Amino acid sequence: MKLLFLLKRNHEYGSGRGPSSGLLNSARFASEMLNANGFMSDVVLVTDGNDIDREVTKARPNVVVIEALWVTPTKLGELRRLHPRVKWIVRYHSDIPFLGLESVAFEWLKEYVRIANVFVAANRESTFLDFSLAIAAENGPAGRILYLPTYYPRVDPPRHLPIQKVLRISCPGAIRPFKNHLNQALAAIRLSEWLNKPLEFYVNASRVEQGGAAVLSNLRALFSGNPRLKLVEEPWLSHRDFVLFLGGMDLVMQVSFNETFNICAADAVAAGTPIVVSPEVSWAPREAMASPTDVTDIFHRGRTALLDGSLGSRDVSHLTRWSEEARVAWVKGLRSI
Repeated sequence: MKLLFLLKRNHEYGSGRGPSSGLLNSARFASEMLNANGFMSDVVLVTDGNDIDREVTKARPNVVVIEALWVTPTKLGELRRLHPRVKWIVRYHSDIPFLGLESVAFEWLKEYVRIANVFVAANRESTFLDFSLAIAAENGPAGRILYLPTYYPRVDPPRHLPIQKVLRISCPGAIRPFKNHLNQALAAIRLSEWLNKPLEFYVNASRVEQGGAAVLSNLRALFSGNPRLKLVEEPWLSHRDFVLFLGGMDLVMQVSFNETFNICAADAVAAGTPIVVSPEVSWAPREAMASPTDVTDIFHRGRTALLDGSLGSRDVSHLTRWSEEARVAWVKGLRSI
């Protein structure tokens, strides 16, 4: 089976060694894993839906995976008629709350599965079940809904380095209200007070989305006027540079309100840096999970992560187990269509 992953160019960002985003990294990881498991796969970036016919004609795949909701049902219907033997999968990476921010989401999802040879995939099992009930029951057979979770490559056991003169904590990713930056920043400030060390709190200020401007403004105000507190606004990096950057952190926080996987947390594990996440990051060990609404809980989990060097090995073990289950789900899902 030959696959082609298609992404729209405005879904990739980056500097230095090339474009990067969670969406693009996820597609690349899945494609590389499939190539290692008897499939043929490639990832292509396009400007818009008008480029798809050209790329599909060139690659001649059996299956096209369209990452995220950006191809209209009308365009997908046209493509299906042009390439009647191709199976099309629209893969959605966010959970239900994010669907509420996209006005056409359920309308398009329902229309997709009315088109022959078109499937919808979710990368979280609960979202897959919700899609199966809300979309397929009315519009098509349940087999049109697939579970294709995020796969992350193998990582090595971490190293546990002592904290230096400054506590460095990263809360990476796009600045959006669901990412919960302010509660994590307050917990980071408490950690710096507990350690009696200055704090550098790193965020990606080059991606401010879905009402995140107010969050960034409040972060800047929170860190202003105190010489022991520094908000560091980092640009978006290539994936390789990003993992190297996280390796220089003492702690990575991803205690967000909503997730389906969270590649930033997995990147931190790959870099050997301890993590604190919310229960939404279901692959992580319970010891790393904090309530996103409880600053004290985030502080306590962060303190444990900084003190307990064995947690990193548990992070690796949990991520490795998740990735093997994801590999099996991909092979099973693709062979079922």
